[in-house]
Amino acid sequence: MKKLMICLLLLVMICSARAETMTVIERLDMRVHLSQTEFAGPQEVEVRIIVYNLSDEDRPGTLALYWPNGKMIEEFGTPTLKAGERLEWTGTWLVTQNQLDAGKVRFGVKYTGVNALGLPVTREGYVAAGIIALDNGEGPTAPVLVMESNPSTGFDWSWEIDHEAVVAVSATYVSDMYFDVPEMVPPVGSGGRTRFQLTGLTPGETTITFAYKRFWREDTPIREVICRVSVDEDLNVTILSSKDNEYPDSMFLPEQ
Repeated sequence: MKKLMICLLLLVMICSARAETMTVIERLDMRVHLSQTEFAGPQEVEVRIIVYNLSDEDRPGTLALYWPNGKMIEEFGTPTLKAGERLEWTGTWLVTQNQLDAGKVRFGVKYTGVNALGLPVTREGYVAAGIIALDNGEGPTAPVLVMESNPSTGFDWSWEIDHEAVVAVSATYVSDMYFDVPEMVPPVGSGGRTRFQLTGLTPGETTITFAYKRFWREDTPIREVICRVSVDEDLNVTILSSKDNEYPDSMFLPEQ
């Protein structure tokens, strides 16, 4: 019986040690920034990648970055990040038509992590910057309004058109960053932009009211933009005036 109790005690101690090993949490933050996010076509852009070890422990192994074409970024090397260490790399990349069609530029990452047993393992994933392909300019003028937004906060944009037969509004949300890296710290609050394109349907004038609020509550919008627009015989849309409650002294102009 005494031997059985000793065995049970040893088993409990082993399980406790194993449980402590399994609580290892990887705290790696990685961000990609482009010097430009809107493109009329393929174009070279400056890229800045920041990698940050948020843990109070050194990384268990090396980390490497990869170009969108899958080749390793040799200039970055294969560093091992110390506790709290932040590394930054800057280079250039030619944004391709395929990336414009996909709406993002992806950069790969491969690093040494730790599994549930506390053993080193190789993990890989990607972080991508959101990009926008601009209209080629053919056809009637269809202005685009760009407004900051962050759905992760519960807020989002809605709009109302006084005369829906005159103009149509289409909205596209573009995140500042997309990512798929195992156990990586989510980029909380990074947000993005919502692009509203105004397309003429029939000649006339109307008013469009954009509201930024939480839809499950009846709160007053924290931002409201009111635009007066006109549509001519060729269905070109012109913004006649605008009023923004967040920036009351400035006219809200469409993107160039």
